[in-house]
Formats: sequence, C-alpha cells, structure tokens
Amino acid sequence: MAAMQGKKMESRSPSAKTMISSLAMRWTTMPIPFTIDSNVDRNAVLAGIRLWQDVTCITFREVSGTSGHGSMLQFIKGNGYGVKLIVFL
Repeated sequence: MAAMQGKKMESRSPSAKTMISSLAMRWTTMPIPFTIDSNVDRNAVLAGIRLWQDVTCITFREVSGTSGHGSMLQFIKGNGYGVKLIVFL
C-alpha cells in the first residue's frame, strides 16, 4: 500500500480516485468508528465496508451517534442517488 500513497488508483469508474499521502490525515487506531444515516441503503454500505476490510488492513466498527468517538465516518444520503461520506476529524 505504501507504493500507492499519493498516486491514482486503478479504477473502472469514469474518473480515477486518489489516495491521501499525508500522515496527518490517517487514522492511527482501528477499528474506525462509523454511522449510517437511516435514509441510506444500509446493506449497500455494509457490503462496501466488508469489501474494504477484505482487501485492506483497515477495520471498522459501527457506533450510535457522532459524539464521543473522535475521528469517525458518517454515511449520509447525497443530493441525488448517491451516498455522501462525511469524515469527522
């Protein structure tokens, strides 16, 4: 994974995604806490999280609420059909 830091990832989507190389922007403890908004397709988000866990060394833990967890992820409904991912640092 270190070789990929800061470089574009291979993607089949129209635009390739980039990875963040800044050490300050990385989680230092696992699992990463997250919440899923009630109006989001929960099964789709959980399937994506399982895939991330299967192909990386990253682990996640679902929590209730956003307070008291420090840095965390929140999956919310986007403006259209997608889901937005909000990162609380």
